[in-house]
Amino acid sequence: NPTSNYLVVNGEKLQSADVFSLLGELVASKLGENVANITIDMNELPAGVYFVKVRDTEGRMCVQKIVKR
Repeated sequence: NPTSNYLVVNGEKLQSADVFSLLGELVASKLGENVANITIDMNELPAGVYFVKVRDTEGRMCVQKIVKR
């Protein structure tokens, strides 16, 4: 789960991945169009805890906590 430079989200039919701070502020976002993985550059973000919200093309959503070193 810890990441330092890039966050790679793997799945099927991915549509988007959004990264939020603990305060709920959107700090990074990446769109995909029915793809198997999405890579988000985390280099500019300070170390800390974030939440990533992933959506697929069928409308399903998943939220996971991540730690950036």
